[in-house]
Amino acid sequence: MMRNQLFHLFVLLISAAPATLAFPKPEMVLFSAEGGTDEEPSTVFFYGDGAASGNRTNATKIETIYRSALLDDLSNALLQYNADIIVVELRQKANRVASAWFDVSDKTGLNTSNWFSPERLLYTIPFWMYNNGRSVPKFAHFSIAGHNRSSSSNRTFYIHKFDDRDCDNDRGFMGIVESDKDDCLMPFANKAGIAKLPIFFYAKYDAPYLEKVVGFADHLLIYMDHIV
Repeated sequence: MMRNQLFHLFVLLISAAPATLAFPKPEMVLFSAEGGTDEEPSTVFFYGDGAASGNRTNATKIETIYRSALLDDLSNALLQYNADIIVVELRQKANRVASAWFDVSDKTGLNTSNWFSPERLLYTIPFWMYNNGRSVPKFAHFSIAGHNRSSSSNRTFYIHKFDDRDCDNDRGFMGIVESDKDDCLMPFANKAGIAKLPIFFYAKYDAPYLEKVVGFADHLLIYMDHIV
């Protein structure tokens, strides 16, 4: 199925989906993490954790942190489960508050993280990151490894539009704060009653991160799915 067909089918399906979502089929979950646990999600995602890694076939909840071994052979996993999209989703009290959908329908040449790219971005919620629905927008940062805003401030699983060194122009879509030295977002998190890392954040709409724009989530979930 062509990318534009996937896009239009996806829009129809996602518009009819309930806000409170069931847990994905356990075998389709690639990664999950809970906020406020002092874990570093990016480290576990790339390097694993003996107590959390493996294949899961019967769990029905988001673990404190979990990494599937399927990430190490992603192309074969997509073929095995006939998946054509990967979803990166932020949830707050089981409600989806933000998600990014990536087209992996070719199922080839994919490794642990290279699917997380603007070229594969199919759709985003709560607003569409593309300006016109066709051309790939320019991003300052777009990667799971993320960006070190300073020697002690790091954001990961990061989709961001502009240079984030200036809080006035701090504008993007989602990410994880893995350092309490983030001078732009930590004040908003603290005011929302969130003090412990990691902190999952997203934009409620396309504007610089002000208190009314930035939202927070309690869980990150990454899973394979199929929409055809």
